[in-house]
Amino acid sequence: MSSNTPPPNVPPPGKVPPDLEAQSRQSLQAVGKLIGRLTPWLFAFGSWIFGGLIAFNLLVVASLMTVGPVHPAILVSIAAFACALPLNVAGLFLLKLIQEICSEEERMLRCVIPWGYSRSR
Repeated sequence: MSSNTPPPNVPPPGKVPPDLEAQSRQSLQAVGKLIGRLTPWLFAFGSWIFGGLIAFNLLVVASLMTVGPVHPAILVSIAAFACALPLNVAGLFLLKLIQEICSEEERMLRCVIPWGYSRSR
């Protein structure tokens, strides 16, 4: 190594090292804004996905039940779809519940903030 080049850890003279804490705060704020913009769309998309899964599940179970328990594979598939249906309904219910809780929290904060309550503790 020649004597003219500085070690790799030392920034060159005249160049200020970046403030990593400020950069991380800015990145966190940007991600928070992005998530805030995407949240309503994700709730709507999730509702459509769970609704589609429930509808597909009901159609498949109904068509398999009309065939009847002729073969063990049909019994297994009816049981599998019947077990998946409550999970899809629970997912849709939880999605709607979380969406309602978030909207109630925002409504409560809009009412309380003018009285001097701050969001950060």
